[in-house]
Formats: sequence, structure tokens, C-alpha cells
Amino acid sequence: MAVSEDLLHWEKKGVILDAGSGREWDNSGRAISSLLCDVDVYGNRELIKYDGKYWMFYHAYPGVGYEVGAAANGLAWTTDENLLEWHCEPEPVFEKDIAGCWDGGGLYSTWIVPHDGMLWHFYCAVRPTETEEEKQRFGSEYRCLTVAR
Repeated sequence: MAVSEDLLHWEKKGVILDAGSGREWDNSGRAISSLLCDVDVYGNRELIKYDGKYWMFYHAYPGVGYEVGAAANGLAWTTDENLLEWHCEPEPVFEKDIAGCWDGGGLYSTWIVPHDGMLWHFYCAVRPTETEEEKQRFGSEYRCLTVAR
């Protein structure tokens, strides 16, 4: 993490989410997707505390290497006002569906939007294309934006 007052000059603070946990589901390639924050069009995009904590959402892969295996969505939290010490939940909060489903190949970038007292989970999903028509339209993977609440 780094901080800046002018977007031009940055001060490095340190690593807040390393590349992998060693657990089976988020062994490698952990990447921060979003932090729970004010998303109002006229808001100031400040971080929001939920249950007295700041929340980070990330996606990660089970295999070692670049995007090896189906990604899942993880969740981390902190009470540290400097945002330097995060605690990851031991299990994914959202995982892929069974093979053949529209999200059967994995879940990627996630964004959490607070709205009307609910938390809406937008994420990218992927599955291998199956028919020739799909392969011609989408290539080797079918990707879509989805939502859960």
C-alpha cells in the first residue's frame, strides 16, 4: 500500500495482502478487488465500516502460477485505522458453481455495493465455451458480470 496527498508523490507503507495464504483455495495470485466504501454518485468514496470493521474483497487461485485453477472470492477485515493489518477469513465467501454453469469456471473481480440496507455483490464469472457458436462469439471462455445479494 502507498499513500499520497497529490497523486504524484507516493509513500510506500507495505504489503497488506501477500500473494498467497498456503490454503488450498487461495494459495496463489491473491488480488484485491475492492474495499467497502461510499459509492454514492455525489459521495466522497470514503471507506465504510460495517460491524465496526473495514472490509476488503479479493479473488485468488488454488494453483501456483498465473491464474491457475478456478478463482474464488475472499474477504478480509481490519480495525486498524492505518489499514495495514488485515485478517483474511479462512474460507471463500463466494465460489464457482458446478461445471457447465455460467460461473462454473471461476469468479474474478468483485465489487460490493451497499444499497437500501443490502450488500450487492457484483462479480465477473467465467466458464469454458462449449458449442462452436459460443467459441466463435466468445473465444475459449464465456465471461459475464453477475450479481448476488
